[in-house]
Amino acid sequence: MTFAAAIPALPAGIGLVQAAVVVALQPLGYSFAHAVAIAIALHAGQVLLAATLGPVILGVRSTGVSALIRDALNARNAARLGEEG
Repeated sequence: MTFAAAIPALPAGIGLVQAAVVVALQPLGYSFAHAVAIAIALHAGQVLLAATLGPVILGVRSTGVSALIRDALNARNAARLGEEG
């Protein structure tokens, strides 16, 4: 599946990843319809997980460029205090 996701395609790898899952599941005895349903369910689960947890994590944890700059300045100040002490 990782190889299939690396090939440029539609946004979010829609199509190629599902095809890879179908190709992988059919030799294991899954019918085409069941394999497609599983592939779509897997993709929907990944998208829903990211869409629901992403905003929650961003709301709880300060992220972004300003947070990176603040953390870098705090680390530099802590290092300077350690050198002086």
